[in-house]
Amino acid sequence: MSGPLDPGAGGSLVGRGQELSRLQRLVNDARRSRSSAAVLRGAPGVGKTALLEQIGGLCPDFRVLWVRSSSRLSTLPLGALSVLLGPLTSYLDRLSAPHRAAVEGALRLGPPVEGEVALAAGVVALLRIAARERPLLLLLDDAHHLDDGSRAVLGFVGTQLQNDPIVAFVAVPDGIRLDTDFEQIRVEGLGFEDARAMLAQHGLGLGHDVLTELVRVTAGNPLAILESARSPQISDLVLNDHARVPRAAATRLVRAYAHQFAALSHVERRAAVLIACEQRLTVEMLAGALEPDDGAAVDPSGADTALARATVDALIARDVLVDGGLTLDLRHPLIRQAVLAIAEPDEQRHAHEALARALAAQGWSDAALWQRVAAATGPDDELSAAVAAHAEEGVRRQDRSQASRSFEQAAGLSTDRHSRAVLYLQAAVNATHVSTRAGALLQEAMREADTVALREEIALYRALIHSWDGVEPPHPGPVPVALAPLHAAVRAQLMMVQLRVDEVPEAQARLASLPPELAAHPVAALVPVAHGMLAYLTGELTAADLDAVRRPLPTHEDVQDSLASALLLLFVQDLPAARAALAHGRQTAERTGGLAALPWLTACEAWIDVESGDLTGGLRRATEAVELAPVYSGRLCHALAAMVRMRALVHGGTPFETAMAPVPVDAPPLMQVLLDQLRAADLASRGHADEAVRILDSLQRGMRGRGLGGPLPLGVATDLAESQLHAGRVLAAQRTARRVLDALGDGPPVHPLAATLGARCRVICSSAEELDAFVADVLDGGPGRENAWVNAFLTLLVATRVAAGGLRTAAAVETVRRHATTAADAFEQLQAPHWHERAAALRDRATAAGGLADTRDRFGLTARESQIADQVLTGATTATIAERLHLSEKTVEGYLTRVYRKARVRSRAELLVRLQGGADGGADELAAGG
Repeated sequence: MSGPLDPGAGGSLVGRGQELSRLQRLVNDARRSRSSAAVLRGAPGVGKTALLEQIGGLCPDFRVLWVRSSSRLSTLPLGALSVLLGPLTSYLDRLSAPHRAAVEGALRLGPPVEGEVALAAGVVALLRIAARERPLLLLLDDAHHLDDGSRAVLGFVGTQLQNDPIVAFVAVPDGIRLDTDFEQIRVEGLGFEDARAMLAQHGLGLGHDVLTELVRVTAGNPLAILESARSPQISDLVLNDHARVPRAAATRLVRAYAHQFAALSHVERRAAVLIACEQRLTVEMLAGALEPDDGAAVDPSGADTALARATVDALIARDVLVDGGLTLDLRHPLIRQAVLAIAEPDEQRHAHEALARALAAQGWSDAALWQRVAAATGPDDELSAAVAAHAEEGVRRQDRSQASRSFEQAAGLSTDRHSRAVLYLQAAVNATHVSTRAGALLQEAMREADTVALREEIALYRALIHSWDGVEPPHPGPVPVALAPLHAAVRAQLMMVQLRVDEVPEAQARLASLPPELAAHPVAALVPVAHGMLAYLTGELTAADLDAVRRPLPTHEDVQDSLASALLLLFVQDLPAARAALAHGRQTAERTGGLAALPWLTACEAWIDVESGDLTGGLRRATEAVELAPVYSGRLCHALAAMVRMRALVHGGTPFETAMAPVPVDAPPLMQVLLDQLRAADLASRGHADEAVRILDSLQRGMRGRGLGGPLPLGVATDLAESQLHAGRVLAAQRTARRVLDALGDGPPVHPLAATLGARCRVICSSAEELDAFVADVLDGGPGRENAWVNAFLTLLVATRVAAGGLRTAAAVETVRRHATTAADAFEQLQAPHWHERAAALRDRATAAGGLADTRDRFGLTARESQIADQVLTGATTATIAERLHLSEKTVEGYLTRVYRKARVRSRAELLVRLQGGADGGADELAAGG
């Protein structure tokens, strides 16, 4: 082939000023340590690779890292990542030991380290270290061919880089969807003038009519235009072949190459096909696969490289291969497509067979196996068994991602229907919480299943997949009696988030009937958690249930068991146990490659951060989970992450309606209850306690209608009692709190949430004198030890309850002032401005009332008259006082008259002056009038 293949090789790119301007803007952002990225989209040959090469040449101050991916490279575990990180190996010694071990294992410079999460963290650290010395420009061409492991790791890396001098540009063809929020740059075909200018750069020219028609039929595809213009049959190709030449640029490009490949010798053509079939081919490997013209047999382990080197030199001279590098590569991805399109099927199969022998001789057993798979012309049970064995090895290494892909490949090679169904099922089981393909693999398994027992097993896993999405499986069908206990275990989480308390008795009965032969089933590990979830709905949750949830944690192997345990423990505010479950889950995910579990783990960890007082860390984690959940984990995880993000924002002062934006409209009922509780808390913090009472009262009635018991409705009732207290409705608050205490019983609390609810309600129901007896135990050694928010709210609640009884004595004033001050400081540290303001206002009110207790005693007010006087101090009207104290307005007016007389004043304004420590401003007038 004569002349450069790249449309931009003859000079600067034509017609690409706008695209280059956008790329240069992002490069400049990276120079200012603002990481950026973009995806270039367009048809094959439209110039995406040329744009990447051009921008790489325009950035001499950047270290450019290239990955030219391909379908063959995608079969090698972490193949693309190895190519990308190869130039950075000199920085490995600067990594921490765990990070270095993970990266070296991926690059085959050390023993493999299990877990893609650890590898992803190591890659981020390596890129950052390298970027400190010189900014990095990452160029990923044909990114749709990235292997799953590289795609997962690089996708994670993209979410972590923010303030780093790193920029990444990714090229993909049309029709390929990348789950990323990178800037999108559409690369269109050239117009007539730009096409003529491009041809002129390469010393080519076409007549107006021919070029016009060529631009039209190729949609302006630069590479197709250039190669077609070089064809001796260009006029016939464009003007006289409309009926049978397809319009697609890629097809025309193959036609344009055909006459040039015809000029290659047998050995050159065979070498081109071999290189197209295996991207990471070296000269030595090529020598082991390349046969001479006489067709003599070659020993792959001892082949002479002279023929291979001469053939490579010839292909470089013809501009088929790139000159340089350890591995052999064609000049452009479209050449690879053209070579594979032109090569006959038998020619490709023969190449794959030769490569399998050559790679096996070089010790590349995995790559050799996949070449055997590519050489297969149909089902092959022996090959299927070999691939299945490779999958089993992945299971033993706990590399579930690789195991799932191998089981799927083995299923496609099997001739036996039953074996295909079993292999697809194994692929799906290993894909759970690893990739998003589990559902599709289960559908394939169901189509192939030929026995009732197998269909029932597949249906069980379909139910499991959908339960983690918070929805029913489509067409569930009747539950088989033999697997009924396992189906109940799977559905428990769905029942909990959907608040389906009416289904609990039947599910509990099924769980209780678990036979010994099912105890070893992988799904049976969920049974203790399912017991706890069902009991959570009915109010029957016991300490023994929670002990059963905590106790298996050190032994399970599946990340979903840890996640289910952590969710239940979070709903009862057992933060230490939830933290342990999540740590175990993350370790399991790292061992098994369970990147699809990361959004779940991150959302739950964010919840713990928020409850522990780390709003900044919780918001960061929750935002990350919100972004990743729709891609990896589905709607239920997205709803949980959005709810946790809202908690962080609302506690931090963001209005509820503003923070609500990312929450999905179809959030399950359990999440809706938690959101309504959050909305009521936000209103109470802003002084709208009456509105909070209305929301919580309606919510309480709705849960009563569902028949719910246990922590969730008791939590709503306690929130209602507290809001009633903030609204000045002391008696109503105490009635509500007593009902909660009756429901909790007199025994020791079953879980931390029960302890918190009991402490809050005891504070509301107690008098100021009774509070003194137990408040120290509640605040210093109670449920707030692990939860910073609980401790702050309890402290404020104590101050609010004492203040509601009246600031008539110096002891009451000091109690309110001390606890309100502590609460204000705590909320300030938690970065909760509205709760801080509320506590500070109560503190200031107590401080202002510091000298008033003796004055009130001097007035001789009764307890009810003192309550009325306290309400006057808040600025409440007669109607508001009547509503708060559950009195008629006429009764309030009667009390006010007696207070006026005892305080020797004639109006509310004068009473305020006297109560606030002013002179006996109306006394003389009152005496004179008497």
